[in-house]
Amino acid sequence: AAAESGATAVKFQSFGPTDLMTKSSGVAAHLDAGAGTESVYDFVQRISLDRAAHEAIAACCKEAGIAFLSSVFSPAMLDLLEDLGLGATR
Repeated sequence: AAAESGATAVKFQSFGPTDLMTKSSGVAAHLDAGAGTESVYDFVQRISLDRAAHEAIAACCKEAGIAFLSSVFSPAMLDLLEDLGLGATR
């Protein structure tokens, strides 16, 4: 869809919950539709892109002829993106 809209690149954020917080980070009601039952750590874990997701995005971008860019939050994620051959990170 991005390439069809004329985009030349897509940008994501590459992180895992341990890159941003600890398991004791608590609950944030605004992240859990107001229910206040999901911890911030679990929320970030749920929305994080794993290696398979990064690989799928990279493959789609290559097929579409657009750049895949990412903001990186940890050395481990930087290693993953370098393994995938990303030309640029932020």
